Amino acid sequence: MDYFITAKSGGTPYGMYRQALRELNARFDALEKSYFDEQKLEVDIDELKDRTAPNQPCCDIYQDRRDRIALEEKTCQLEELLIRREDILREFTRFYQQACILKEQVGELTPARRAELDREYWAHQLKCTAAVDIMTSGNLRSNTIENLAALPPEFRAPIFHALQTNQLVPWFKSYQPVVPKIGPCNGTGTNGDIRRLLSCH
Repeated sequence: MDYFITAKSGGTPYGMYRQALRELNARFDALEKSYFDEQKLEVDIDELKDRTAPNQPCCDIYQDRRDRIALEEKTCQLEELLIRREDILREFTRFYQQACILKEQVGELTPARRAELDREYWAHQLKCTAAVDIMTSGNLRSNTIENLAALPPEFRAPIFHALQTNQLVPWFKSYQPVVPKIGPCNGTGTNGDIRRLLSCH
């Protein structure tokens, strides 16, 4: 999650912050749906338990068998849902921790600051794309050239300079994204905090 999702897609601290928020939002939606699905399954299970209770008169033995199969199926679905939710909750916690730490690095996002960080993010992404083009085909693809041309001159010039001086590929090979350091003792986004956050919502 740190390297293959947040760092790979984000690149810069601001880009990683945005990516962490996207991933966090997707997990939040999945968790919210999971809680509603759990409630619906519990209603179905309670209803089926009542219909298959030993003291209930059975008018249709085939329907009774179907209900018992459905009860077993719904019970298994609920168990699987709870197992999947723990995985989603673990991922949600990790992306929440990332977002908290990255927000401290990014600082206050005024409109001017956001515009500056957006330009840096896209310049970084295009720099990486240009390096990959050189490494895979020896030339820039036309789409990469067009995107580079769309950058403001102050962001475009260093990339073209790196291309002309053959510094782009060595930079790409040695580039190491600054991934948020998340340890057990930093106190950010514990499972209890996350569960409280979700229950508040």
